[in-house]
Amino acid sequence: MESSSAPSSPTKTDCEESWEIQGLKMDLEKEKKVVQDLKKQLNNAELKNSIISQKMDIVECEKVEIYNDLVRNENEMKCQDMEIDQLEAGIRMAEKLLVEQKEQLEELRGTQKKEKPWNYNMSWGVIHEEMKQVFRICTIRDLKGYRKNANN
Repeated sequence: MESSSAPSSPTKTDCEESWEIQGLKMDLEKEKKVVQDLKKQLNNAELKNSIISQKMDIVECEKVEIYNDLVRNENEMKCQDMEIDQLEAGIRMAEKLLVEQKEQLEELRGTQKKEKPWNYNMSWGVIHEEMKQVFRICTIRDLKGYRKNANN
C-alpha cells in the first residue's frame, strides 16, 4: 500500500541542500581563518606602529638633546669670543704701555747722555764710601750750624 504520508527518500533537492550547507560551513571556516589572519596582521601592524612610535619618541628626545647641546656650545662660543676680545684688548693695552715705556726709556737715555758721564772705572763700593763721607760731612756741618743758631 502506498500512502502519501510514507517517508520518502531524500530527494535531489535535499542532497543539494546538504552539499550547500557543507559548502557554507567550509566557507565559514575559511572566513574564520581569514579573520584570524587579519587579526594577526592587525596585531603585527599595531606592534610595528608601537615600535615606530617609540623610535620616533627616542628620535625626538635625541633631537632635543642635540638642540640643547647646540645652544650650550653656542653659549660657550660666545663666552670664548668675549674672552678673546678681553685678551685682545689687554694685548692692545700692553702694546701701548710698551711703546710708552720705550719712549720714556729713550728720553731717559737721552737725558743721561746730556748729563755728566759717570766714572765707570770706579767700583760701586768706592762710590758708596764717597757718598757716606759726603753725607757725614754735610751732617756735621748742619749740626754745627744748628748749634750756632740754637745758641743765639
